[in-house]
This record gives sequence, structure tokens and C-alpha cells, in this order.
Amino acid sequence: MRAKSSQHGLMLWTVNPFQDSSRTLKNAARILELLAGRTGMAALPVFVATPAEANLTLEFSIPAKERMSRVATEAGRKILKKFMFPALRPLRVLVENHLRLSAGAARLAREAQAVKAELILCGTQTRGWERWVLGSFASALLAVSKVGIVFVNPRLRKNLSFRRLLFATDFSKESLRAFEKFCVLAQKLGAEVDLFHVLAAPYRWAFSVSAYLFQSRALSAAQYLAQVKAEAREAAEPFLRLAARRHLKLNLHLQKSSADISTAILREARRLKIDLIGMVARSGKWEELTIGTASQGVLREASVPLWLWRG
Repeated sequence: MRAKSSQHGLMLWTVNPFQDSSRTLKNAARILELLAGRTGMAALPVFVATPAEANLTLEFSIPAKERMSRVATEAGRKILKKFMFPALRPLRVLVENHLRLSAGAARLAREAQAVKAELILCGTQTRGWERWVLGSFASALLAVSKVGIVFVNPRLRKNLSFRRLLFATDFSKESLRAFEKFCVLAQKLGAEVDLFHVLAAPYRWAFSVSAYLFQSRALSAAQYLAQVKAEAREAAEPFLRLAARRHLKLNLHLQKSSADISTAILREARRLKIDLIGMVARSGKWEELTIGTASQGVLREASVPLWLWRG
């Protein structure tokens, strides 16, 4: 029987009773309980069993699928008993016959659409980080999901309230679409939103070269920064209008930084005591997703959950 969505919404929790560490499960359950308490949403744990997860090189036969489902269900129930909270529903096991992990990710994404889930929560582990980036169930899921995914880092901060969220943007069309979805969650949480954009700081020698080449037409450092800020404020207008339509309190932060973008985002999140960071992840081949993007650095070091939606 298909799980019905909660009156206040439903969150999918992707779990693996055979691989997830106790710490990963504990952190994920804590975040889900906090989100459920502030939004009224229910949490549905889901495990997609595949031959790849079972370290098999052959597809499941029908009897094997039934056995895998029973074994996974029993193992999941035993583990999840340690992390129960009122909004948690019974574990659901989906058996996918294809060998590739990406097939399991696609199955979970379809399930999220079928039950009208508002987000998917995925725990990450420090162990095997490179594998996560280069291609795994989590990155494959990010490539096909139609809803935002909340990734929970093992270095999770204790005192989270989800009253203040940060959305990092480059003001692209993809980022605007992601922000629209992010605002839905922010509204459910009754949270304040900080919109953060990094203004690229040019090299110091650029201004002296510019003055030499263009003479009176060259911009000073102060003039350049003022011009870039004005352009950024104009680019932020669609984001401000979206937040206003959702009746959200939004603060715009334009920050000049010579650091890499992920470092600048993390510094601002710590300064503002942010409880959740949101970003867009660039689309492309799922195996290459997040490679070379700011989301990779943020997830590796963040002490708060990271919400991602593919552009």
C-alpha cells in the first residue's frame, strides 16, 4: 500500500540499514524531528534495495527480491527503533532489479513524486567522501530528483532551530528556480532568510594595469565595487519579489571576497548563526555532478544541513 502524504506534507528519509552508521542515522533523525516539529510534516524512511547494495553481480530473481525485502525490512525496523520520534512512519523497502545505483536513485525519485514528498533527507558520512563526489547513490539522486534534497553532514551542530536560513546565489535563472522551491520550505518553517552573493574581488594589480591602459576612463577600486554592487542589487530584485510573495523576511548580503565561494558561504553562515544553507547544484552527467562546484566544499565542511536542488 502506498503511503499517503501527511496533511502538512511528507519528508522522505533515504536510509540504508546495512551501511549507514549509527551517527549518520542519529543526525538524520534529529534533523527530521526538528523539521517535523516546526512544520507538522511526517517523515517516511525509505530503503531502495538493489543488487549493487547487496554486493551482487547478478539481478535479483523474484524469490531473491522477496527475501531481500523481508531481510531489509526487519533490519531497518530494528535499527530505527533507536531513533523513533512521533512523526516517523514505518520503514518502506523498495526492491529495484537493476544493477546500477543510479537505477535505485531514480526509483526513489519516482517514489518521492508519487507520495508528493516536499523534500528528501540524505545522511552523508565522512568515510568515502571522494566516492560520494565522484558518483554514488546520493549524487545520482541529486541528478534526478524533482524536489530539494537536504544533506546532513556528520559534523552537525547541536543547537539548531531552523529559524534562520541562508540561500547562496549567483543570481542565475537556475538559482532563481531553486530559490522559489527553497522559499516554500522557509515559509513552512516560519524562518527568516538571508540571501547571500559573493562579489568577486579582482586582483590588486588589475586596477594599476587598467589605469595605464585606459587612463581617465579607468575605474578605481571603489568605483568598480560600487558598480558591481549596483548590478548585483538589480539582479537580486526577482529574488526579493519571490520572498515578498511568500511573506518572508529576507535580508540581502553582498560581500566582496577573495576567498573561494564555499569558504565565503561558510564564514557568513557562521557569522549569522544560520541553521540551514540552500544552494543550486548544476546539472550535467550525474557522475560529474557537484565536481568543481561550491556545494562540494560547503557540504564537506558545514556544521548545518545543506539543501540542494539541481539546476
